Amino acid sequence: MQRLPIPENGKKTSIRIDKPKSTCSVRTIPICRDFAKILRKYKTTNAYFLTGQPDCFIEPRTMENRFAKLLVHCGLPYVKFHTTRHTFATRCIEAGINPKTLQDLLGHSNFNLTMSLYGHCLADTKQAAMDTMILAI
Repeated sequence: MQRLPIPENGKKTSIRIDKPKSTCSVRTIPICRDFAKILRKYKTTNAYFLTGQPDCFIEPRTMENRFAKLLVHCGLPYVKFHTTRHTFATRCIEAGINPKTLQDLLGHSNFNLTMSLYGHCLADTKQAAMDTMILAI
């Protein structure tokens, strides 16, 4: 789901629901078992998750606005909702998640893309890994 410009009128936009842009974007993303149990209570077939209705979705701009209000409420600086994806990826690397696994989770078709975006995070994890090895000896 994306809000994209209408080709005939560059100023207006419309919601488009279509296939993902690449085959790597179609993926199964595991979630923690405790969260899965909670979500099963709300399971509805052929419905949008946030509304539970098959013909009513939440507009992406509405989600962005709600996220911005949540940040204000929490006293946090403004960032775009998409930034949470980068935070997730960075935290995965810091937690020692294998970069190839991260590539699959993010839906990147190319390992080099994942590494060019998040490889800088590996410096600290490399040091931590080496410190762990010293302690293991």
